Parts: sequence; structure tokens; C-alpha cells
Amino acid sequence: MNISETQKVKVFKVNEHEKRKNTMQVHISSYEGKDKNDEAVYSSWFANFVGTAYTKAKEELKEGDYIQLTNGKIENIYNKEKGKAFLEVIVFDFDILPEKDGNN
Repeated sequence: MNISETQKVKVFKVNEHEKRKNTMQVHISSYEGKDKNDEAVYSSWFANFVGTAYTKAKEELKEGDYIQLTNGKIENIYNKEKGKAFLEVIVFDFDILPEKDGNN
């Protein structure tokens, strides 16, 4: 699935990926709406920032920032040896939002 529409997320951790070259591993949280009790629901993701997103994240991104994802994709990867599937979020580009625009 391609992320071509914009998606606002909050950044929790920013680290250089230990096993992948030119990749930042970023822990993000996205607002998903409200539950039946009218409480906010969030999803938490470990995303790999590559290409333009890698450069920008390495130079500018910090914990607590709100960003708008502008290009990325979500892949469902199956590991035959382990017999397990997992989701991988890959971000190609993003914009850092002014603090007032990031809050949901």
C-alpha cells in the first residue's frame, strides 16, 4: 500500500538503524479517530525513513516533533523460514509541522 495522501504523526524516538545503511528507525504514533466511548485511538509504528526522509530525519527530526508523511508505503512481508508475516512502514519524505498544526 502506498502512502500518497498526507498523514500527520507524532515522533517518539529517532535512531540510526543498526542493521540497515542509510536508514533512520523512527517510532511514530498516528491518530486513528475515536472509539465507541468517544476516546482518542492511536496506532504506534516503527518506521524506516529512507532516501530524502533519511537525510531530513538525521539532520532535523527530534522526539516530540509532529510531522506530515507525504510519501511512503506499508508492506506486508512474509518470512518463510520463521513462518511469520509482519508489516513494514517505509517513509520516503515528510514535512515537519509547526507545533500548532501537529496537535489533533
